[in-house]
Amino acid sequence: MAGQASIALRLILNAERGLGIARRALVALGERGAPLLRRVTETLRGLRRVRQETEATLKPATEPKDIAQRIADGHAYDNHVLIQKKFPEVQSREDFAKLIE
Repeated sequence: MAGQASIALRLILNAERGLGIARRALVALGERGAPLLRRVTETLRGLRRVRQETEATLKPATEPKDIAQRIADGHAYDNHVLIQKKFPEVQSREDFAKLIE
């Protein structure tokens, strides 16, 4: 997982650089580049959000709450709560994270 996330992060960074260059070129076009500039800017914002999420995935969890949430977001919820029904009081991944914590 971490290997795939690092590859994704490198690709996102490259795409951000490319879109940054395209954005500067569109600004230079002035009014003619305005419609495309808006789309490029929106895409760049979306990529930045994805990059932040990817970086958070690569960051090791150290706080009990973060560790509990990662466990709840993984296969443990599906396996132990949904399939094996070991925790009937748990109604959501958030409930499961609170129980783990």
